[in-house]
Amino acid sequence: PSGTATSNPLLPVVHDLLDEIRALLQAEGVTADKEDLQRKLRRLLQKYTTLKETSFQASINQLLAIECKNHCSVGLDENEIRALWNE
Repeated sequence: PSGTATSNPLLPVVHDLLDEIRALLQAEGVTADKEDLQRKLRRLLQKYTTLKETSFQASINQLLAIECKNHCSVGLDENEIRALWNE
């Protein structure tokens, strides 16, 4: 039925952020320095403050943890990822 599948206006913003996260992590690769990576992710997330405190933030954080581990061999815990949004 029409109206039930209304897309969230933030979805394109989420997709843009995820694309940028993946591009950044792939560019950094397995030789990434954790502190340097955190600084770059913090700068990236500052461009997407409209997503902070939304229902998307938990999923974005989860993806960040997984992708950092997979692409950069950098482990970021929940608190470290949450802090990236706040600084």
